[in-house]
Amino acid sequence: MCVLSAVFSSRAAGTDNTPVDTSDYAAFARTYGIVRYYSPNPYTSDWSEEDWFAVCLHFVNRLSETGDLQQVMADMAVLAPNATLTAEPQAGQGPLTGVPEEYYYKEHTGGGKIEIPKVVRMLYKEYRDYDPFYITLRACDGTPDTPQAGRVYSYPVADGFYLNLPHAERQDAFSKKETDRLLKTAKKEWKDIRQQSGKYIYPYDNRNFRLADIITRWNIIQHFYPYAEIDIPDWNEKLTEILGSVWEIEKTEYIEKNILLHAETILEAMNDVRDEHLILQMSWPKTKLRGMYVSYSYLPLHLNIVDNNVIIEAVAPDCGADIPVNSILQKVDGRDIHELLDDAARQVNSSNRRSALYSALPRTIASYLYCGSEMTVTYSTPSGDIVQDTLVASLPAPYVSRPEEGPFISYTDDGIAVIRPCQRNANYEEFAAALDTLHSMRGIVFDLRGYPMLDFDKVLGHLTEEPLPTSFISTPVTCFPNREKVRYVQSNEFLEPVAPRLNVPVVFLSDYHAMSWAETVLILVKGYELGTIVGSESCGTNGDATQYRLPVFPFNLTANYVTNADGSRHHGVGVLPDIYIEPTLEGYLDGRDEVLGKGLEYIRMLP
Repeated sequence: MCVLSAVFSSRAAGTDNTPVDTSDYAAFARTYGIVRYYSPNPYTSDWSEEDWFAVCLHFVNRLSETGDLQQVMADMAVLAPNATLTAEPQAGQGPLTGVPEEYYYKEHTGGGKIEIPKVVRMLYKEYRDYDPFYITLRACDGTPDTPQAGRVYSYPVADGFYLNLPHAERQDAFSKKETDRLLKTAKKEWKDIRQQSGKYIYPYDNRNFRLADIITRWNIIQHFYPYAEIDIPDWNEKLTEILGSVWEIEKTEYIEKNILLHAETILEAMNDVRDEHLILQMSWPKTKLRGMYVSYSYLPLHLNIVDNNVIIEAVAPDCGADIPVNSILQKVDGRDIHELLDDAARQVNSSNRRSALYSALPRTIASYLYCGSEMTVTYSTPSGDIVQDTLVASLPAPYVSRPEEGPFISYTDDGIAVIRPCQRNANYEEFAAALDTLHSMRGIVFDLRGYPMLDFDKVLGHLTEEPLPTSFISTPVTCFPNREKVRYVQSNEFLEPVAPRLNVPVVFLSDYHAMSWAETVLILVKGYELGTIVGSESCGTNGDATQYRLPVFPFNLTANYVTNADGSRHHGVGVLPDIYIEPTLEGYLDGRDEVLGKGLEYIRMLP
């Protein structure tokens, strides 16, 4: 990669006694992402996410050691041999060394990987070869808004400086030998760094590792997050701030706390991405170590939020304190519970405030230590007394009371069926067996406040006589960086009718627990008038959740772009109910399901 001799000034990097200056790392991050995803080196096609991470870390190591950004950019010539870095953009048509059809460019259909369990692929033939997101090397054919043979494209990577590169190249422009050598060197460095941290411990306390980690994540979101224009129009400008957030992380004597601090820093750095699919997973060499080093411990309480109150809904029987159920939690270790909730919500990527707070609830009673940590809780009892108790965080997962699960289908005395497709015992076979009874019902209530069974589309099929298109789901197809000239391919699938048709009034219950597949169901219900929606708006996070298999903390991200059936915005808005109602504290304490009650009331009022 040819680089002007004075494009950047070298800076000292990585010393604790100098102010943090991440601008060189930001310039590298932007350049690396564009080269990685949009330079058509055919010899990288089988590289895994971990391979690419090792290569990113290799270049970050070079930049940290030498402070010489120019040389690092030059070393990237293996991946983009005809790219240049200049003070002015150099876009334009360059020379052709062959016919256009011999030039190839890289096209991304979606991003990430769908993690479909092997058992699902075995049981459902439609999933056996299902791989909706992939990368293709395409021959140039002159199609508008695709890379053109011989053309150079320019992108700003720092103030006043541009990366210029062709997106379409001949295969002989690249060297397999040098590409393999780069990967071999990078993987060896990555292995050496791992070994320095211990055989089974990832180098969470290595600054270069953290920088490479956040650079990789930033680029994935920058180039593939389908709602970037809605959530993060300033994501490019935030890069230096995000890099700075992982520069120094406070260290403690506890290895488990340091690892979790690294994870929390990543989540907070990406909190502007309002995608509840964006969660970190754990990828650890040994399952036992994963539980030992990367788990919080929790107080033995199960919490819920009702009408802005944090309710102690259940207490583990051996918790050591006599806490009445339905007490209202006020403080943990002297801090107001709502202040703790706000802090915890910064690690939850949801545009729905109530959903974010609900997901953040367990963190308010979590300890970095695996077990044995004492915490004080202050709560008001149902009788109004203010009580303080000391509890021990000893559970590896939040405590959840497990009352006996009710029936999947139940009936009211006045002939209304209540169906709960989000329960673990939900199944289409039982629904189909009940069809004769359901035909004679006064109405049906489907409770969609959760994640319904995967074949709920068959249930919906009984509510229509004609196929219903799912064209509101689109897959982004990109062949340029920064989501430029994105092409959206709409779904050509249909919700097929299933005989016999159910011709009775139908109500669907909704709230912020309904996300992803549940929201697809609600979009169909609302858009094609398959029933009446009662409750509050759904979560507003929809589109297949794909996984990027990064070391230590793989993460999920939405891949598809979804609207409501009428084309209106869905992301961050959700599906709005036809009849709005939210639970109240009074109703909760009385044991009333007010949302279900409103749904039943609606059916009873019909003529």
